Amino acid sequence: MSINPVGQFGGNKAIPKKGELHARLLSRLVSRITSGESATSQLRARWKTDEEQFIGYTNATAEDLSRKANRDAGKPEYTTLHIPYNYALLLTAHTYITSVVFSRTPVWQVRGRNGQGAKNEKAMEALLGYQVLVGNHMPDYYAWTHDALRYGFGVLGHYWSKEMVRTSEYVKEEELFLGVGTGKFKYKSSPIEVESYAGTRTFNVRPANFLWDPRYPISRFQQGEFCGRQFQISPLDMLDPASFFNIEEIRHVSYSNTSGENTNNSALDIPSQNSDLTSRIDDQSALRTAHELFVRIIPRDWGLGSETLPQKWVFLVLNKELIVRAQPLGLYHDKFPFAVTPGEVEVYDRVPRSLLYTTQSLNDTLSWLVNIHLYNVRQSVNNQWIGDPSRIVMSDLTDPNPGKVIRLKPNAYGTDVRTMLSQLPVADVTRGNIADMGQITQILQRMTGVSDMLMGSFQGNRASATEVRSTGAFGTSRMKTLVEYMSAVGFSDHVQMLIQTTQQRMDTDLELRIAGDTVDSPEQLTISPRDIAGFYDLEPVDGTMPIDRLAMVNMWTQLLKGMQGFPQVLQQYDIGKVFGHVAQLGGLRDIANFKLNVLPPGAAPPPGTGPINERFPTDGQSLQIPGIGTT
Repeated sequence: MSINPVGQFGGNKAIPKKGELHARLLSRLVSRITSGESATSQLRARWKTDEEQFIGYTNATAEDLSRKANRDAGKPEYTTLHIPYNYALLLTAHTYITSVVFSRTPVWQVRGRNGQGAKNEKAMEALLGYQVLVGNHMPDYYAWTHDALRYGFGVLGHYWSKEMVRTSEYVKEEELFLGVGTGKFKYKSSPIEVESYAGTRTFNVRPANFLWDPRYPISRFQQGEFCGRQFQISPLDMLDPASFFNIEEIRHVSYSNTSGENTNNSALDIPSQNSDLTSRIDDQSALRTAHELFVRIIPRDWGLGSETLPQKWVFLVLNKELIVRAQPLGLYHDKFPFAVTPGEVEVYDRVPRSLLYTTQSLNDTLSWLVNIHLYNVRQSVNNQWIGDPSRIVMSDLTDPNPGKVIRLKPNAYGTDVRTMLSQLPVADVTRGNIADMGQITQILQRMTGVSDMLMGSFQGNRASATEVRSTGAFGTSRMKTLVEYMSAVGFSDHVQMLIQTTQQRMDTDLELRIAGDTVDSPEQLTISPRDIAGFYDLEPVDGTMPIDRLAMVNMWTQLLKGMQGFPQVLQQYDIGKVFGHVAQLGGLRDIANFKLNVLPPGAAPPPGTGPINERFPTDGQSLQIPGIGTT
């Protein structure tokens, strides 16, 4: 569930709907929701254009529908094409970003700010890795970075979740008679409750549904007075009196407006409740529009306490008419629980531009070049004729079907048919359009930094591995800067909040597997809340592609071969550890399981582990191992 569960924030302060405080708070909250929506509505036209660009097909116009009807009736007609080149550019850029950021092991690597030891850093990394895996963060991370390229920025929220599994087990019990056992047994169902997960959860917020203080750009939304999101929620999720109030009033909240603000674009709107499907759902379980708003307030001025210093509170408002939650945020990081990653380096404009928005005009030019060329080809294929309607049957001439037979009228019988028809000369003036497309795609690649190398296509003559590697390094330099900026702005903020939320909420020990290579270190580590105390920072993502492990294995292999001729070099390195490192680079994760425990000189081996002739004395007879036979 994406709504924060019980215990995420401080105590819930009940505010009855019929009270004067509810009316005053509702007015203040709705004014902030409206201002945030008004500022966002100015961006919806841009996002609508982005959605229309991010397609691999053509939106049918009235003319296209008319031509489709003609084609269905057997009359050949052309269709308009959309060339999704910027679609390919976006997916390639997204692939690069996710390959750089999310292929690290562990994904979030940290370092202690105040000299925390390596054990503490490993403990924090293992704990974050556990939350990323078991908390299922990765799908949200992929969508987060995808939104940044698609809309100009991506929004990711988080909350602490302590989840319990409630089930039952059958327990064998002895039947009693007057308090004395009868010797007969029966199985009785016993309910049990087990903690299944305790950690952070993440969720995506669509940019069209994210609200923030319009006085600040999205890059500095944390400095604003408020931020929040619009989403849909079922009344069945708001029945816990420990988390919500005004529960009896929820059923009276209208749900006719749950489709959200009308944008005339289904890709940006929340699915409508007025569809045929939702009209058959009982109105008590129909989804309501909710706004979760985080506001920095002075509680005394808002009538919510005696505190005179600013605090962050969270409010949940249904359909802008009913408040059902009001709680202090109460998190150590004291930030709005959202992280925003940008799609370009921009700090002044309200929102950064998306990759689709910056490439729209050139991509439209590509589509125009293709469509005008294909239209001209179709016109040439169909041929153009001048005919004498007094001597030929014109319906035969205008018939578009193949296998054409043109009949003559009786007064033309016996005359030269070449004098009745004349073909107009045909010239393909759009032949150069295909070459022009190559120029346009090169401009697009130079604009975005997404080269043929990133797309997996290498143009040109046969090249050496060094040339390919060098070209790839230069081709990724532009994308490298973008990834580093995303890391500094979005990823760092997100990881910092995860760390501090975990430090605040974690209350039990966990035994976790250490992330990364563990050749000479234990794979398991018991982590307690005191092990993760202190300050940690995200190890910055440098924006370079992960190392080519096969190339590294080859390099190490050549290095080991070269060391054979230099005993003085071999004496300075632990060849066993080098071998284990190379094996792990090659993907052999369990190489440590085959490692022997070498005894110091003079030490006696444990019983049963000595040389085979000591373990199995033969007395001159052939050695026989049970189950194998003589040797």
